[in-house]
Amino acid sequence: MKQMTGLKKMTLLALAAVVASMSIGSAVVGAAEGNKGKGAEKKAEASAQAETSVTADVYDDSDGNDGNDGNNGNNGNNGSNGNHGKGNTHGLENALENLEGKPSAQVILDILADRTVDAAALALELEADGEIEAAVVAQQEAALQNPLDAKLVKKLAKLLDKAGEKGMKAFVNGKQPEFDVKPFAKNGRTLVPFRAIAASLKAEVSFDDATRTVTVVRGDVKVELTLGSDTAYVNGVAAKLDVAAESVDGRTVIPLRFLAEAFDATVDFDEETQSVIITETTATVL
Repeated sequence: MKQMTGLKKMTLLALAAVVASMSIGSAVVGAAEGNKGKGAEKKAEASAQAETSVTADVYDDSDGNDGNDGNNGNNGNNGSNGNHGKGNTHGLENALENLEGKPSAQVILDILADRTVDAAALALELEADGEIEAAVVAQQEAALQNPLDAKLVKKLAKLLDKAGEKGMKAFVNGKQPEFDVKPFAKNGRTLVPFRAIAASLKAEVSFDDATRTVTVVRGDVKVELTLGSDTAYVNGVAAKLDVAAESVDGRTVIPLRFLAEAFDATVDFDEETQSVIITETTATVL
């Protein structure tokens, strides 16, 4: 079995601590409820047993030939088939699936909370282990921590593709806005729901039903677009649009690049993942 890297061992140890603390807590509570009259010794015994079980299952990197685990069925997880270590070198996978209902995403966030583990490096480790969904969570954190690094966002887009999220994507300062209508391309331009993208840019938005005009304001910049019109206005100055704003499934969609550039944001398009990446020089690093 291949040797685990230093980062992976550190990650699994961190995860073990998370799992152990959860399991210990459950064991202590259970002991207290079922054995109120048996004193603190029973609680300590239950806690110790829980910790031993959890930590062994999470970061035991044995190869299945440890002692008599594969022969007598008394040790190991799989009795006589010799697979005591089945999944243990991938203990992260086991732990993510067996944390008493705690979402995998939260486990990864717990590991990264103190910033002692590099999020991008952890994402690579998880991807190598086939833990794509967990890798996405780690890479999302990496992008949020470094919103000006487009390479981290492009890597996130690739992981999302691997996780099954196909089609066009949009990112603003390292984060995907929550769209109720997915971004789509028209005449070489990406259109997105204006409220979601404006919220990501921390702009105020309004829609005038009578004139069918979208107004987006941030600071001293005011952008106005009318549905069906290829002319927009930035602080009252007319600007030609390649694609007019329109309504899709009851939502108003607007050209993403035009709006972002109106607010002095940088717009990049990653052809490989069909992703629009918007960054602002004033983006706050977490």
